[in-house]
Amino acid sequence: MGGNQSIAKRDVSLFIVKRATSSHHVHLTLKSGKTFYFPLEWMVFGSKTSLDCDVIIKTNRAFVEEKPTPDIYNKMCEIFDMYMGSIIGSNRELTDVEVNSSVGYWNEGQILFAQKGSDLGEVNNSIMDTFDNHPKLQIYPSCPLTVRLKRDVWYKIQTTIRDILCKMNKSRYNNGLGEEAITHMHELLVNIFAIPEILAYTKSEKKKYVCPILQGVFIQRVTNVELCGIIPDCSKIINKITATAENKRKRLKPIDEVIDLMEKHLDPSDVIMKILRRNEKDGIRVIRIIEVLDDKRRFIPVERYEHLRKLLLDLIQSSVIHLNRVIRIVRHIQPLGVRMDLLRLLDMRNIKYLVPADAIATRYKDIAFKFGQAWALMDGVELYDKQKIAKYYESSFPDLGVFLRREDATIANLIGLNNFIRVFLDRVEGYLGYSRELKEEYRNQ
Repeated sequence: MGGNQSIAKRDVSLFIVKRATSSHHVHLTLKSGKTFYFPLEWMVFGSKTSLDCDVIIKTNRAFVEEKPTPDIYNKMCEIFDMYMGSIIGSNRELTDVEVNSSVGYWNEGQILFAQKGSDLGEVNNSIMDTFDNHPKLQIYPSCPLTVRLKRDVWYKIQTTIRDILCKMNKSRYNNGLGEEAITHMHELLVNIFAIPEILAYTKSEKKKYVCPILQGVFIQRVTNVELCGIIPDCSKIINKITATAENKRKRLKPIDEVIDLMEKHLDPSDVIMKILRRNEKDGIRVIRIIEVLDDKRRFIPVERYEHLRKLLLDLIQSSVIHLNRVIRIVRHIQPLGVRMDLLRLLDMRNIKYLVPADAIATRYKDIAFKFGQAWALMDGVELYDKQKIAKYYESSFPDLGVFLRREDATIANLIGLNNFIRVFLDRVEGYLGYSRELKEEYRNQ
């Protein structure tokens, strides 16, 4: 098996076997011992100017009918990501291009299963429309998909809004600290807690969402003892944010007060501001502890230092009221109206991402791409290429093109994106079949 490429994960072993005819086969063994053997066939799809290489790899019907878990598919894709570049890139240098693999099954001219992308119609039609963008990378002389599938417009609208909110992970208001960030967060929370569906919840249902949003920083007692022993000069700070019964009561009281005011349809904004200011102080206290810990690093065993520092960083991520935390909790509320209200409250000018610069450009590209697709689909038009989307909106919303081309965004561009989002949401509210109560249907082929 010289020249064959293989790798094993915990629940799956996959071999890519090169045969004498220069074709490749996949030898796949599950943890259960079941084995599948099939030719390696693929389709490359996506925009001409994509920075990565989107590949869907064909498995066989027997494997799909086995109904492997998503984890199995994800591990398979990790393996394919490692090796597909060298296999399909003989006519184009792919060493510097990230391969984005997925697994699927197609027969009789249409996609019958796709591991990534829950809407088969979108997966199927996007491949048909962009297959010819990558002629040198295909194993087929022409696209094997010939049957165009019907698109579900409402499903696209709902998944777009949810996906955009998911793109707000690692987001902050001005990196999460300072008076301006507190002001923005205060305005956001006051408006979120006034969303009709949230106001209409029972008291216990309100707690389900309000408490996780407003809960503060706590250090566990066992860690408190360890920290005070290592950095005694921070003992007063540590004790203030230790999870004692007294501290928990002090922190729950204002949160309960917010919920009580909501129950009475009274304004909770003053109490929310007090919680935000206390939460920021706790966050700054944790940062101070980390700084002192770093200063004493050479006197602390490496494993203990790394454990404590990670614990403190996790506290900041999970317990300081940052934008991404608020968005994550609220977007889990299913009714479409709630998610749309949340999206209206976000101002792209004030959102900062704690990711590399090129990743920020990709996030904006993804936002513009998905919104552009959903709007066009309401027009009865399917768009799957960045250049075609930019062309479609070049006169009405030219700022979308800036983000689709990954150009440096200006405040004016972000204002244009804000405007597009609000007009888009207005249009959704007027689209046939709209209801605030619509819930996303989670599909699994």
